[in-house]
Amino acid sequence: MLKLNKTLFVATLLASSLSVAGEWKGEGDLGYNSVAGNSESEALAVKLLIAYVQNDWTHKAEFTANTASTDDRTSAEAYSFNFNSRYEFNADVYGFGNYRYQDDRFSAFEYQSSVAAGVGYHFIKTEETILDGEIGAGFRSSERRDTQEKEDEAIILGKVTFKQQITDTTKFESYLLTEAGDENTYVEGEVALKVAMTEQLALKVAYLAKHNTDVSPGTEKTDRYTTVSLNYNF
Repeated sequence: MLKLNKTLFVATLLASSLSVAGEWKGEGDLGYNSVAGNSESEALAVKLLIAYVQNDWTHKAEFTANTASTDDRTSAEAYSFNFNSRYEFNADVYGFGNYRYQDDRFSAFEYQSSVAAGVGYHFIKTEETILDGEIGAGFRSSERRDTQEKEDEAIILGKVTFKQQITDTTKFESYLLTEAGDENTYVEGEVALKVAMTEQLALKVAYLAKHNTDVSPGTEKTDRYTTVSLNYNF
């Protein structure tokens, strides 16, 4: 929790340093989460995304938490934080910097933390459809849970994001993230469907998978989360 508190403190300082002249927006999820993989349980899922847009800059901070208990014993507990800054060079090309921290008490790693930077391209950017691709390089630090062995390695980052406004009230969102290193490759992907009930409130169904290629014996490589939640835009 100490590493997580430090991460949140850094994010708070970054956010407070931004000018209030831009536009703030965000969304939050609160719902039911079914977990499969290194733990089998039903959990509470919380997600908060805050974005700040000013001219060609976009800054996003995202926090997620999944917790569950069975017979008064914790059976699932995972936290993640992501901070991303993007600068639009022109209508098609942008540069980005990204920080990701993940603490999953039932995964093969005590924590995983990565920093990366690179370029992205808007393959499609309309009011109804968004298709972005990103490529970059960076550094990842992690600690194995069974041996407390720390691993530091260079990574290649790739990400594809797709969003489609299907109808006036229905929206499909998905992404696929890959961090490839010599010791371990981390892959994370999510697909989600939002159905708006009001201008600010929507019902959201999402499926998230997290995969590590190199884990300890007896540990599942993939954790899967199926979430049904209420989504609130502000």
